Amino acid sequence: MIVVLLLSLTTAVTAGLLLYGADKGLGPLAGWLAGSNEDTIHSIKEIHEFFANFTLALVAGHLIGVVWESLLHRENLARAMVTGRKRLTTPHIISRNRVHAPGPVRPIATLLLAVNLLVAGPLMAGHDHDEIRRLRGTGQILSLETIIANHRTRHPGGQLLEAGLESEHGRYVYDLKFLGDDGVVREFEYDARTGALWHSEHEDHEK
Repeated sequence: MIVVLLLSLTTAVTAGLLLYGADKGLGPLAGWLAGSNEDTIHSIKEIHEFFANFTLALVAGHLIGVVWESLLHRENLARAMVTGRKRLTTPHIISRNRVHAPGPVRPIATLLLAVNLLVAGPLMAGHDHDEIRRLRGTGQILSLETIIANHRTRHPGGQLLEAGLESEHGRYVYDLKFLGDDGVVREFEYDARTGALWHSEHEDHEK
């Protein structure tokens, strides 16, 4: 969706500049299109209007999709897009590569960045999974089963909602979420190497 939106928006803007130059003789492309005939101007105008409306339709469809999925899965996807943290429906071991985006960039650079992430994301995730398997195989990080067992020794009861393994700057942390009998979701972060509790917090469970 991001790539299609960027392509559509870029095409609409480019066609707008072409139309501005051909019809008004103004803008950065005026020198190339001055004196264009009516057929050319009409064709550029049609392209510009189509992609402008297409971009708006994509935005509307994307927003509707976010709202629909948020209601369907009972989670705030808009918040997940900002925080980078998403609730899983079943317990999984996952690795999340945190990509820190640069500051304001031009539209072309933004498009290249989106394509790069689209292609490189799976490769980065695969490399990270290989590293996790190597560390577990050599005993450098504890297994998820060990972490959960140690957790239940300290905090009996509760339903496991998700289990994630995060990596950042060579540090690995198990992120566990449990739904307690009191209807409160509690999150615990454990050092994957030592099993020590690093951080915990809770939030009201959405009913």
